[in-house]
Amino acid sequence: MNKIFLGSIFLLTTALLSVSSCGSLSSRPQVGEVVDTWVAGNSAFKVRINKHAEKNGGFVAGAYFIFQSASKEKEDWKEIMISRHDDPVAIPRQQIRFVSEQAGYVFMGLKFAATTDEGKNWFVWYAVDDLPNWGLTRATISDVQIGSKGAGSMKLKSFTNQEAPMLNTEDYGKTWRIVR
Repeated sequence: MNKIFLGSIFLLTTALLSVSSCGSLSSRPQVGEVVDTWVAGNSAFKVRINKHAEKNGGFVAGAYFIFQSASKEKEDWKEIMISRHDDPVAIPRQQIRFVSEQAGYVFMGLKFAATTDEGKNWFVWYAVDDLPNWGLTRATISDVQIGSKGAGSMKLKSFTNQEAPMLNTEDYGKTWRIVR
């Protein structure tokens, strides 16, 4: 009886391993080829967004957006953040903003990133990690406004009936506090 049971487990495990190595059970989305690119910049640094098709997507495949920065005169691109969207939306050009020659920020979905040193270093903020009590898996950042001295606000939009918080910053978005 034990030999039959162990033999059945062995056969089932072997079958599952062979199916998963062929990719039939793997439905996790993956980054595909670049389908669009957009670059914005000021006199000190630039930001590029590469839109990638989603491989192994669902019924309607989404897209991955890879944000990168580089110095103005070089092609030394450095990754800032990756944001995945469920639908194949356009590159969010209006969500790249330059505050000064040294400072700028980008946002998409529930991610926000800012730099104050001409794009050399970026701080990435993720609402799901930093606001865990709000249950924001069904929300998005709808707008961010930051001034040249680093003070600003972030509006979140909930896709449910839940009221999303309004946030303020005094340090270019390194820290946010809930206003409401």
